[in-house]
Amino acid sequence: AAQLLGEASGDCLEQTDTELETLQSPEPNFFVLGSKSYGRDSRFLLRTGLRQVDIVTEHLVGQYGCGHALS
Repeated sequence: AAQLLGEASGDCLEQTDTELETLQSPEPNFFVLGSKSYGRDSRFLLRTGLRQVDIVTEHLVGQYGCGHALS
């Protein structure tokens, strides 16, 4: 959330793509997604949350090879 709050763009449509590292918590294999990943920042968009889910899903499939269960 702190990294996302550091972005000063006033237009929520001009947000940069989220990286996996910004979604990880100190807890192994625990990710903060959706509006909670933005903390108190009100620029969260649903399409951002869906992209976050895609990023984490791709990571977990690559790490654990469980792509067949996600189809």
